[in-house]
Amino acid sequence: MDEMVIDEVAMDDAGATDDADRVAELEAAAAAANERALCAERQREMEVALAQAGAIDVESAALVLGMLLRTTDLDVRQGVSRLKQEKAWLFRQAQPAGASATGAPAMEGGGLLEAADRASRSGDRRSVLEYLRMRRGRA
Repeated sequence: MDEMVIDEVAMDDAGATDDADRVAELEAAAAAANERALCAERQREMEVALAQAGAIDVESAALVLGMLLRTTDLDVRQGVSRLKQEKAWLFRQAQPAGASATGAPAMEGGGLLEAADRASRSGDRRSVLEYLRMRRGRA
């Protein structure tokens, strides 16, 4: 009879060890999943900040920003600001007011309707081309 009790106790201890191992595995898996979620949230935060700052290639800028953040104690916004200063070529440059894509000066105070009216009244080739360029820019 004593042998039977000893065998049952030994089996219970083995089952408890298996349960403890299983719990440890599950806790490790939960910690790893939590870490991946935090990394994904950080990546999203970086990409949003870079897109708002006008990054040309958000993925490349995010890689550079990630390296910067790992080597410094900056937060994401500070890192983006520093990146804009040090690596301005990663970001779109603001066009000065009045500049157009063709390099022609923008019309002062004139709109599409005024340009159309001027082109139809004068028949001047330059006025017509100016109107067409403005129309294409708004389409």
